[in-house]
Amino acid sequence: MEKQKDRQFVLPKNIRQMGSFGDTYKIYVEDFVYTYVHQFLHRKKEEKEVIAAVLLGEVIQRDGQEYVFVSGAQKVNFRISEEGEPEEDAAARQQEFWGNVYQGIKEYFSDREILGWYINLDGSGLEINRQLQQFFEATYGKGSRFLYYEDSLEKLDAFFVQEQHVLQRIS
Repeated sequence: MEKQKDRQFVLPKNIRQMGSFGDTYKIYVEDFVYTYVHQFLHRKKEEKEVIAAVLLGEVIQRDGQEYVFVSGAQKVNFRISEEGEPEEDAAARQQEFWGNVYQGIKEYFSDREILGWYINLDGSGLEINRQLQQFFEATYGKGSRFLYYEDSLEKLDAFFVQEQHVLQRIS
């Protein structure tokens, strides 16, 4: 049975490999998703707006290697918490945020799982700050393992993977 599964494993068409992490992960992104995050999400960016999307797809394991296929992206309204925000407000905002994320997944991507996030922070130089690391740790339990991080101002982008509680850049 396992050999039959291996024979059926073929890379999908219209994808691009976006990174690998040693012999552990190989990350592929469908061209549609790449186009969506690089063209459509950037069209109406407001000042100080954080462009973000949940990345969806599937993970296939073969011979100790994980093949990550990102085949969907859903824009989300994202706001970094402000210092001193009351906990009740933050909890209510978080509940509303996840309600919107799950509603969109149910409506458009019901056959896919959450893999991670796309976030664009212009001028960041792809530095992982404390707030971004905290956000990622808070979403880790909901399935997110990868971050596709972009700084369109400096024309940089990279994938990160959560390893040993730290976001590490993937080559």
